Amino acid sequence: MEQEQILNEHNLAESESRANPICFAEPKQGHELNAHNKQEYPPMHTDGTDTSITDDLYGDIHKIDISYTLEDKVYLVLVCAGYIDGEPNIQKTLLDKMEGYLNHILSDWFKQEYAGLKAIVVVCFDEEPHQLILQLLTKCIPWFEGYGVELKFKLKDNYFKITTENSN
Repeated sequence: MEQEQILNEHNLAESESRANPICFAEPKQGHELNAHNKQEYPPMHTDGTDTSITDDLYGDIHKIDISYTLEDKVYLVLVCAGYIDGEPNIQKTLLDKMEGYLNHILSDWFKQEYAGLKAIVVVCFDEEPHQLILQLLTKCIPWFEGYGVELKFKLKDNYFKITTENSN
């Protein structure tokens, strides 16, 4: 599974920060999901892991937060509320949510409903996330691109690019 490879390559470091946990917000009024987007995904923890605790902390990680179309693109927005620290469980949950978005985009329903539209996933933060999260997201860009999906990042109302020290 590519998600596990990303986690392994990332060498999940224990963060000293134990700030507010990640929270995936419910859709705001006016941005409610239609019945097609409320697609249930199969459980991502097939190893018998109890996900009830993370589901309580993070909301339903198996649903798309917000989606809309604009011109020839379909946007799927993943909303992260509060400070996102670099704890391993936070990273895993974020990857689980992102994997759910990819599963949805790759579904037959999505391909039929949005045929000819470019899929873009936007990960939105209301506070700058921990550096480990940014490092993890850099590894997710090629993962999404491999499926023809553009991955963008937004802090409050502004898009931003994640760069590494080795980039030109």
